[in-house]
Parts: sequence; structure tokens; C-alpha cells
Amino acid sequence: MTGDKMDLLGRLSDPALDPVFAEASRIGVESAWFGHVPFAHWLVAACHPRLLVELGTHNGASYAAFCDAVLASGLPTRAAAIDTWQGDAQAGFYSDNVYEDLKAFHDPRYGAFSTLIRASFDDALGGFGDGSIDLLHIDGEHSYAAVRHDFETWKPKLSDRAVVLFHDSQVRQAGYGVGQLWAELRLSYPGFEFLHASGLGVLGVGSRIPGPVAALLGETRPDAIDSIRGRFAALGARWQREAEIRVLGPQLESALRSAREAERAAAETSTHLNTALNELRKVLDDLKRERQILLDSTMWRAMAPFRGLAERLPLASRQGFRRLMGWGAWLSAPKRVPAIETPDPPCVPAIRDVARPLPAADKPVRHRMIFVSGEPDIPGHVYRVERYADSFAVAGASVSWMRLDEAAPRLGEIAAADIVVIWRAASSPAVADLVAAVRAAGALLVFDVDDLMFRPELARVDIIDAIRTQNLAEAEVASFYRRVQQVLVQADACFTSTSELAVHAQRYEPLTYVLPNGFDAETLHTSRLAVRRRRLMASTDGDGVLRIGYAAGTRTHQKDFAAASGAVARVLTERPGCRLVLFRGKDGSERMFDPEEFPAFTGLENQIEWRDLVALEDLPNEMARFDINIAPLELNNPFVEAKSELKYFEAALVEIPTIASPTGPLRRAIRDGETGRLARTEAEWYAALTSLLDDPLGRARLAHAAYLDALWRFGPERRAEAARSVLHQLDGGPDGARAFELECRRAAMPRPTRQLIPEATTMFETDRLGRAEVSVIIPLYNYANYVTEALDSVRRQSLEMLDLIVIDDCSTDGSLAMALDWARQHASRFNRLLVLRNHENSGLAATRNLGFDRAETPFVLPLDADNRLLEDCAAACLRALVAANAAFAYPVIRNFGGSDHLIGDQAYAPMRLANANFIDAMALIRKSVWAAIGGFAPIRFGWEDYDFWCRCAEQGFLGIHLNEVLAEYRFHSGSMLRTTTDLRTNKVKVIEQLEQRHGWLRLQREI
Repeated sequence: MTGDKMDLLGRLSDPALDPVFAEASRIGVESAWFGHVPFAHWLVAACHPRLLVELGTHNGASYAAFCDAVLASGLPTRAAAIDTWQGDAQAGFYSDNVYEDLKAFHDPRYGAFSTLIRASFDDALGGFGDGSIDLLHIDGEHSYAAVRHDFETWKPKLSDRAVVLFHDSQVRQAGYGVGQLWAELRLSYPGFEFLHASGLGVLGVGSRIPGPVAALLGETRPDAIDSIRGRFAALGARWQREAEIRVLGPQLESALRSAREAERAAAETSTHLNTALNELRKVLDDLKRERQILLDSTMWRAMAPFRGLAERLPLASRQGFRRLMGWGAWLSAPKRVPAIETPDPPCVPAIRDVARPLPAADKPVRHRMIFVSGEPDIPGHVYRVERYADSFAVAGASVSWMRLDEAAPRLGEIAAADIVVIWRAASSPAVADLVAAVRAAGALLVFDVDDLMFRPELARVDIIDAIRTQNLAEAEVASFYRRVQQVLVQADACFTSTSELAVHAQRYEPLTYVLPNGFDAETLHTSRLAVRRRRLMASTDGDGVLRIGYAAGTRTHQKDFAAASGAVARVLTERPGCRLVLFRGKDGSERMFDPEEFPAFTGLENQIEWRDLVALEDLPNEMARFDINIAPLELNNPFVEAKSELKYFEAALVEIPTIASPTGPLRRAIRDGETGRLARTEAEWYAALTSLLDDPLGRARLAHAAYLDALWRFGPERRAEAARSVLHQLDGGPDGARAFELECRRAAMPRPTRQLIPEATTMFETDRLGRAEVSVIIPLYNYANYVTEALDSVRRQSLEMLDLIVIDDCSTDGSLAMALDWARQHASRFNRLLVLRNHENSGLAATRNLGFDRAETPFVLPLDADNRLLEDCAAACLRALVAANAAFAYPVIRNFGGSDHLIGDQAYAPMRLANANFIDAMALIRKSVWAAIGGFAPIRFGWEDYDFWCRCAEQGFLGIHLNEVLAEYRFHSGSMLRTTTDLRTNKVKVIEQLEQRHGWLRLQREI
């Protein structure tokens, strides 16, 4: 017996190993894999894999075992789990929450070294370098063809140390071919098979397998093999039983509880139903009698002319008149819109309430809004209905939305609203009933539209390419557009997504407001998580391919693509390493784009990469794969000119630069050469493509500028401001006039100057890829004697998920070394922790900007390195800011170290800033607001934070005050305030700079 084998058997039989094998953190889920958890721990410790990849993860029982082993052994392993999280015909199709449940479990535990990749195995292949994977677990579809394909396609990615695991090698039922493939591979590679828990094959593919694993795979003695199998089967059986108890126990308890409740409810329901039905019948009979009495009355007949008069009154007078004359929605005889008669879809008795708290009981709701969605199953519904319903709720309205086919049984609820928004609906009996209910209630009717689909004379194949590509008849499209127009002309107001669209809507004389499309908090989070994953996976070396992405979601953009087709084809011809990424239906049968219409693409088929269409919420992960995003559009086409900017901001959020045709919306959105590129001719498209492909730093610079540009302009905070302005304008009066003035002034304001962000080197980084809401940023310059106190105060914050960024501004003492030592010691406390070092001393304003820039959370809390946060500071500020929907929140700050003076003990009022600054930099600030005003601007000798608060006040951003001490400001002789700012000559210069920037300041010059 060799030394390796003796050592192996000795270690495996050691009872002291039992506690090590007792780790199974996903034991609450169902899985056949728990029987192999002990072996997973041993294998990871024996292999020391540099990169571990699992194909087929489901609920994560096996993958968690590998990750737990990495943590237990303290290894520098990188890991990736790849799955579509949709299931298959063999294993069954997963429920929708499997991925989200695993992600919530995975990210806080393993996010620092592990990534969940939601993709097919083939699609994920390009993200891994050849020879990079040391340990590969294959547990996907189990047919012979599928598992052989997975092994063969991933084989080039295996290193010379690689070990491959095949689960279900002992399953012999129809359709399972793992056992067959295992038998074939054992003829070519050394291996060891466990027979318990459906079987697990361990295959040695590399030429330099680590010693203990090589000993296991080389074992041939039957008694030794039986001993090893028995050892792991016994250890695994214990955890398999524990897993079954954990799963079945709650199920049994729940079933018993449900049975008892059902028995009790059944007895109560019978009595309640009979009572309720009798009461409803009585109410219905009473209403019928009252309605007939009113309809037969002389008063009702006499008032008929006056009811019609309401339609000719000015808008401001209609609502009160209708409420006076309407008597209630059920009294009104329906006024039907001329329409093509079509049967209504089946009604679904449900209405969705926006997840926002209603105003307090002592504050009556000023507006009750209902959105009615005419096309709830397309992405536009998310942009126009769900996101704006949420925005109007933030603006103070009580809001809900429903599908059009749900409206008929909900007319009473619609009648209770004072604003009803119909999105993208054509006239029909259902719409006619809806409009009649709105009119009878005296409510305001708004039509929302995001396409030029209400001008039937434009329904021509030379204007709308979709007529050709979707084999439609011009007459049918024109008829549909006419029905949409019939709804629009009845509306009191109209919401559109672009100014170009508003011009067309105004032809029909409704009040027209431009409410742009934008992203929400979830999209931002998904987008930034994709960016973080891309950064972390960069070390695995991608496939070297440069991808030009064209994210068309429908096959209606052939003529649009023509603007860029020649340049793209030329680039692909000249650069074999480039790919054009296009999209198709999930079954591959329907392509969203047809390159065969463009002869220049003949012979370039192998450079077109087809991707399956994904849901809107998963689009950021697809766009993050691009290197360049293109948005070609046909110019001088009224239908196309009305399209919104969404392709620009969607790519910006994942930091991918966009090249676009200069339509009106995109020309206003993109600053050419700064936040993207605009291209009109084929030559301009070619120049833009080649310059970005040849300049990766230029691509990154352009993309990052676009991200910061989009953060406020297309984000939920700006959308809520727009919604609040529209509500005021619809109300009219002085508030409406002032709201209109403010929107005009905002539109005329120049965009903020580019934030001053210094170049820096990342000295330390860890990212668990979890979701934190707050980043604390600490600028650091020569505070080695204080910085540890500041860092410890962040570590002790009650907010569990927290990010921390420390930026050393070229300290000349030991500050950076102390920060690095502290970060390595406490990295596990934080979701994300960075230590950066500026390339040159840049000053406090620029260093703070770098911290904000690198933050991946919606809220940022600056902390100077000589100050301290009290334990609940971040959590309390976050609660107050979110509750008030404010731009920033500031606490009371207590001096220490020679003074007990309080800072920030006054409620927020912008005019207080006219005399002096009363808000310290230690405040929680929305990152989007920082981006909106251009960040911190340097002021010689200090007071950058004062200038920041003044610019926030000038742009109408709301601050919220927390009347409690939550932070501490160190009073010492070495502070910047005492050594620089407060010197007599310096302070005069600071005041002069501030008054020059903000003419409304009235500052005292006495020291």
C-alpha cells in the first residue's frame, strides 16, 4: 500500500472528522444531495480549487456545501453556480421563487467569492477562460446526450488539476444517462464512484490531480473501496435523515394546523354566506327601486340639457359641475364611443394596490387615482402604469391600477376616483362604460400613450415598418389607430413619454404633459449587481470577444437598423473577434431581427450571437454582456421620432456606452462624446464603432459618465417630482402656476458639470454581492491616530447590511496601513468594503466625490476620519429619509474632545442657510441627488459641504432633520476647520467664493 493511500484511509477513518462533516447549511430544502455533503467538504479541502463551477444548482444544497467548505478551509477559491432556475422535464419545472430564495440565502454568506449566474450552460461558457476550472460539478439535465454535451463543451475549460463530479450516476430509470456516460468515461480517466444518495461519480480529468484525491481515484482494493464508501454513506445518511425531518416536520405541522382551521372555518362560512347573500339581495332591490324613481322623475328629465352642458364648460369648472349634476355613477345613462364591436376579454376580479403607505388618517387624501392598463402584458405597461402609479403614490396620491378587462366589475371603484388614467386602450364597449363612469363621477379622464398610435393617416408601410414585418394590413392598423384616437379625444389630459409625442397629442386639445420613461429601484439594483459581478469575474479572463448589442424586443425595427447596418457589417468583416448580439424567442423559432434583409451580412452568420429574449427585469444582465450598445433609428420619420430614450438609460445603468441615431429624444439625452455617441451617416456609425472598440478606457469613461447622467434624470426620485408637479398643475390655482414655472426653470437649467472624481487605485476589495442600502464613505488624510475610532464606529452600526469605502488621499503618515489592516480584520462585517488610494492628493471635495462615485447603494453617509457615528445613526437616518421621501437626512451631532457644543440641532429650512451653515457633512444623502447637482465642488480653504447644501436648496431638494444625537464631531486643534478655514484671511476668501456662487447668502465676516 502506498503512503498516499495509507494517509487517505487513515484520515477518512478518524472520528475527529465527524464535526467537520456536520456542516449542511441548506438543510431546510429538499434534495437528494445531502448524502454527499461530507464528501464535498473533504474534496474541497483536498483539492484547494482556484475556481469551482457548478452546472445545475436548483435550490443550492450541493453548492452551499462546496461554499461552506471553502469558508471552513479559508481558501481563496472563486466559485460560480450556473442555472436557468427554470427546471426541465426530468427534474420538474421550478417555482418562481426558487432563485430568489437561493439568492437571498447565498448573497450575504458567499457573495464575496461566489456568483450565481442565471443562464444556460452554453451561454455561460464564454465567461470562463480555457484551463481555468479546478473543480466542476455537473448536475443539469440527466439524459445521456445532455450530460455528454455538458462534459464535452466544458472540458476545454478544465485545468490540469481538474476533478469533475457527476451526480445521479446510480439512477437507472428511463431518460437518465449519467450512469452510461460514467461507465464510458471510466475507460479513459481514473475515477471513484459513491453508490449512495443516487450515486456520485468523481472523475480525474487533469494530469496533475492533488495527491489525496489522486489516491482516492487510484484505489483498486475492494475492501478499501468498501470502507471509503461505507464511511461517507454513514456520514451522509445522518444528514439526509436530518434534512428529511427539517422538510417534513413543518409540512406536517402546517397540514395539521390547516386541517383544524378549515374545519373551524367551514362551520362559520356557511352561516356568514347565507346572511351576506340575504343582505346583498335587499340592498340590490332597494337600489333598483330608487334608480327607477329618479329616472321617472320630472327633475331628472328636466335636467338633461344641463348634464350635456358640462361637456362645454372650461376644464376647471367641469369637476364641480359634474359632481353637482351627476348624482352618482349608477344614475348616468352610458354614453358610448363609436367603436368597432369586439368582445371583452374575460374579467379577472383583482385590483393591484401600489405598495406605498397611505397618508395619515388626519391628512385627507387629495387625489385618488386609478390607472387602467389597456396592454398589461407588454413591457410598456411597466414603464407607463406600474412605475408611474408608484411615482404618483410617492407624490401623495392614493393609487391603484387594474387591467382593462377587470374594469367592468370595478366601475364603482373607478367612480370613487378623481383622476382615472387609461393607458394604451382603443375604443370598445368596455372603454365606453369606463368613460361613462368617469364622466358621471365628475372625475378627470387622462389618456396615457407612449407610441404614435393615434393618427390613422400615418398607418402606412413607408412610415411604420411593423406593418410590413408583421404582415399587417394598412387598413386594419389605421382602424385600430382611429379607435385609439377616439379615446384620446375624450380625455381631459394626456400623458406622453416624449415631447415629440406630445406635439401630436396636442392636435386633439387635451392638456398634455411629458412624463418620461425611466427605471425603478429594482432595475437599478439588478443593473449595478450585474456591473459588480462583471468586475469580480474579470479575473477569470473572458473569451476575448467584443460584443455589439442590439436589444430589439420585437421584430419591428428592420428599417431602423438600416441606419447602422453597413457600418456594423464592415466592422464584423474587418474584426473576426467581434460579434453582433441579437435576440430571439426562447424556443428559437422567432427572431426579433432578420439580418438576411441586409446583403452586407452574407457570410457573417457565425459572427452573430443569438440570445433568448428575457423578461424586462432580467434585461440588465443581458445588456451587461455587451461592450457597445447600439440604438439605430430611422431619421425624419414622425413615428420613430416619437420613441423614448429607454435604450440609452438601460445601457447606462450597466455602464455600457451607447451609439444612437440623433432623433429628438436621444439627441437631448446624449451629450455626444461625453455620455455616448450620436451617428447619422454610415461613416459616422463606422467611426463611432471603431473608436470605441479600439479604446476600452474610452468606452469605460463614456459609459460611466452616462450612468451618472441617467441616475437622477431617469430615476424614481425625478419621476416622483414630475408626478407631484402634474398633480399641482391639474389642480390649477397658484400652486399649479408655480409648479409650471418650476418645471420650465428646471428644463432651462444646464446639466450639472461633470463631478470632480480623482483617479485612484483599489488597495483592498471584498464584495458579498448582497443588497445594502447605505454606504459609509471615509476620506482619509493623515489621521492615523483617529481613523480606527471612526472605522470602529461604522462597524458597530445597527444597520446589518452595510457598505464601507475608505479613500486615502495620499497620507504621509501610517493612515493607509492602519486602514488596510483594519479592513482585512473586519471585512466579514460588511456587504462590500473598499480601500482606495488617490493617485495624487486631491482634497476633501474630490475625495468625497470618489467615495460617492464608487458607492453601489442608493444612499451614502460621509464620515470624516476624525469623527464617530453612534450605533443607530445610519439606520435612523435611513428610516427618516425614506419615510419623508427626502433628498438627505441629518442628525444632531455632539462635539467631544474639549467642547460639548451641538451641531445640526435646528429643523430644516433652506433660508437658515442664508446666514450660516447648520448642517454638517455627516448626513445621509441620496446618491442620485449627489449626481443631480454635480457632486461636491472644491472651495479653497474649505466649506465644500456648505456649498453642497446651498445647491441642494437652490434645486428644491428636501432635507429632513432628526432631533436626536446620532454622531460625534471631534474638537481638536488639528482639524481642517481650525487650521485652515477659520483663519481670518482664509475665511474672508471662503465667504467671497460662496457669496459669488450663491447670491442669496448674507454671511457675517467677523471672526
